[in-house]
Amino acid sequence: MQLNGIRNENCLDTMKMMRDAFVDLVVTSPPYDEMREYEGYKLESFEQIASELYRVVKVGG
Repeated sequence: MQLNGIRNENCLDTMKMMRDAFVDLVVTSPPYDEMREYEGYKLESFEQIASELYRVVKVGG
């Protein structure tokens, strides 16, 4: 995967192309118990994203 590039695609598709422990740091704003409306996104979607984030982030990241 090319480093320092900009991608405009679904993050799950992008992370599937990454090897394990590929990312140093992730900054995100996950859904918080329906405190905010996320148009078109469900909690199940975030569970998939969180699982992939865990896989691609380096230990200690």
